[in-house]
Amino acid sequence: MCKMGIEYKDYQVVLVNPFNGRMVNIDRCMEKEIKMLWSKGIRTIECCCGHGDAGYIAVYEEHVEGMKILGYKRLINPFCPDAENFFYPLYL
Repeated sequence: MCKMGIEYKDYQVVLVNPFNGRMVNIDRCMEKEIKMLWSKGIRTIECCCGHGDAGYIAVYEEHVEGMKILGYKRLINPFCPDAENFFYPLYL
């Protein structure tokens, strides 16, 4: 759980997604974790630190096993309860 999005105005950073070259906004407190995942070849779809609630990282289906190997625990998304590609961040 992160309070950065609650207490700070500029809580996001802009990064270049190494897989498609697009600029993406990432919550500042998740920057290192997302960069680490990218460096291991894990393609992320989206992420959020939670801004006071539980955060998550969503990855493409082909990277679900890689996330489990890295020690990530599945998060059950209430809007997509059968989706297995949502995970709790390790470093918040």
